[in-house]
Amino acid sequence: MPFDPVMIIMLGLLALMVFMMFRNSRRVKAQREQMNSGLQPGVEIMTTSGIYGRIITVDRDSNRATIASGDAAIEIHIQAIREIVPEAAPADIPAAERLTETEASDPAVTDDINPSDENGNRQI
Repeated sequence: MPFDPVMIIMLGLLALMVFMMFRNSRRVKAQREQMNSGLQPGVEIMTTSGIYGRIITVDRDSNRATIASGDAAIEIHIQAIREIVPEAAPADIPAAERLTETEASDPAVTDDINPSDENGNRQI
């Protein structure tokens, strides 16, 4: 029974698709394990629902972490942690773009950033 060239191409594409799925699965698993090893108290994280907080405790037996977000403490499942938020270094922000507290509260300075018309309405 001769093989059809179209069948060979389709089988090759199927094998390539299966290979790529397994490869991607291993990569995601390695990234997840690397992130889990970095979950320590004091680390800032973001959850899958977009909540930012700092880890207070990590219980690996029950796969739970307690995080502090604002004034609240929340207990979440470890898999709900999307990523560890990298610490932003002040050197990353150019000096010309940094505002002091007095500049940030001064309308004359912030109006340059968010201009408004003569009635005080913000222009977007």
